[in-house]
Amino acid sequence: MSAQTRNDRILSWWRPIGALVVGWACTSANAGFEDRTYDEQRVLAGDQMRLILQNFGVCGDVQDCRKKQLVFSSPTPGGFGIDVYSTTDDRIKKEIISACLEIFMSNPKVRRLDIGIFAGTFKTDDWSMLFKKRQMILTVRFEREE
Repeated sequence: MSAQTRNDRILSWWRPIGALVVGWACTSANAGFEDRTYDEQRVLAGDQMRLILQNFGVCGDVQDCRKKQLVFSSPTPGGFGIDVYSTTDDRIKKEIISACLEIFMSNPKVRRLDIGIFAGTFKTDDWSMLFKKRQMILTVRFEREE
């Protein structure tokens, strides 16, 4: 058996293993960037924001709010963030902040909650929107010391 044939056999055996190792490493590294410890509170906050928007007539029901892409939530280190779109009414902003404060205060392990309120809409179906700056009209951060 020639050296080239032996090397080809070794490489053919190691390639799948190498692909698995690289895939696992990428998945593990990616998972390490998102702290999903507070997903339950994050989902609760998102549902609460949709309910507030529904009560003020911004959307008809939960499905309508999702279709209009009005509320987004994401994990952050030690907590989570909530972004609410198409909201300029001061009464709605007050309700959003009050609901988030209540969620934050009732969950002492959550160390951080970020709220972003935007005047415009968020459209994921228009790629040009990904590069445009959205008009944030209010940002609030609740934070506890460790």
